[in-house]
Amino acid sequence: MSASISQVAAQLGVSAHTLRYYERLGLLDTVRKRGGVRMYSPQDIEWLRFLRRLREVGMPMRKIAVYARLRKAGSATLVERRALLQEQLLHLERQREVLSVHHAALLRKLATYDAQIQAAEKSSHESKKR
Repeated sequence: MSASISQVAAQLGVSAHTLRYYERLGLLDTVRKRGGVRMYSPQDIEWLRFLRRLREVGMPMRKIAVYARLRKAGSATLVERRALLQEQLLHLERQREVLSVHHAALLRKLATYDAQIQAAEKSSHESKKR
């Protein structure tokens, strides 16, 4: 079943402008138009979901455009497409390592504050007893 640009935009959490931009960049084939209204097939929507995922994991638009061109070229480009995704995965793994270090630092800082707050509350409670 096909969907209009506004329906697809709502499903994907993007604007209609973003979908038209993707089309202008050549990231997806020109969608069918019914009465001047863009209509997206389930396959178009799945491809758009994948494009959004690539964007959300930080792949630059120029690399996404390369990936889309390779996809259009067919199965002869499987190795190149896999290499692009592998490169992005390595980038994500490096980001995860950095985030893990930051996460640990924040946990340590929160523990420091918790100890200071607890000590202050204990001190305040003891001074009220006197």
